[in-house]
Amino acid sequence: MKSGLDTRYPGVGPRMIDLELTTGSGPTRVSRLMHSGRGLLLSLDGRQRSVGHRSDRVEHVVAKTDEDVAGAEALLIRPDGYVAWSTTDGGPLETALTRWFG
Repeated sequence: MKSGLDTRYPGVGPRMIDLELTTGSGPTRVSRLMHSGRGLLLSLDGRQRSVGHRSDRVEHVVAKTDEDVAGAEALLIRPDGYVAWSTTDGGPLETALTRWFG
């Protein structure tokens, strides 16, 4: 609570947990993928997704995890670690990408 990690913003999901992942490059963690300071589109279902013209602001990574992600097949994570979109939201990815990354 003191750190503010429990802060919830309107229209934004919770902070992303630091999942253990397996990518085509080997094992990693969400926190390592976030070191670039860019957004992260994390596909956990093996599907390639497009970030369109935002590839300079959003990295797309296809990975697998054994951890619980509440049924989400993909998540868009803002640079501050908050989930901006997931496949469980029901809204289109393109809308979230435009809102948060232009």
